[in-house]
Amino acid sequence: MNTPDEANKKSNTAVITVRNVPRDVDDIITTQANELGKSKSDFIKELLIREFQDLINNYSRTSSLVSLMDKELEKMSGVKVAEHWYEDDMITATNLKYRTLLKLDSVDDLQKIMMKNMPYLQFRAGQILNSQFSYIPRGLSLTFSLFNEIASRDSNIINTAYRKIFYWRDEDIFYINVDSIRAEMKLEPTDRS
Repeated sequence: MNTPDEANKKSNTAVITVRNVPRDVDDIITTQANELGKSKSDFIKELLIREFQDLINNYSRTSSLVSLMDKELEKMSGVKVAEHWYEDDMITATNLKYRTLLKLDSVDDLQKIMMKNMPYLQFRAGQILNSQFSYIPRGLSLTFSLFNEIASRDSNIINTAYRKIFYWRDEDIFYINVDSIRAEMKLEPTDRS
């Protein structure tokens, strides 16, 4: 007999069947699952959960507004938007930090950020995009909007964003970019103390 927690957990799950997977891919999945001491089913389930529980990536992939704004970046810069998605574990980890820092809980939160920051999209693009880019990664307009949203927040949020997300960038350039955006927004410069 199932406990109430087990019954609830089962009612919140779905069964997925995948057919016609190429044999070589199946072999790779089997090898990697065995290496981790997991069944193929658990291994694939964990991959799917990790891939599709990223709110920011999911919104970026499915939002017509993000696609439209990416095309606008393409027009402004003369650099084509990539046909493929570029994603990795570092992007997923960064997205989790954005979610925590900006308290993002839903697609509606991301939609509001996109709409609010559209006037500053071109400004941020001018800070980053140049002719050295071979393509614009899909979803870059959302990335720019998230940066602009951070720039619009208080100094505590901005300083935390630098320490947790942008620590790998030159600190002075980060704050120059943020304060330039803040000036466009008619906000005071960041207090870095």
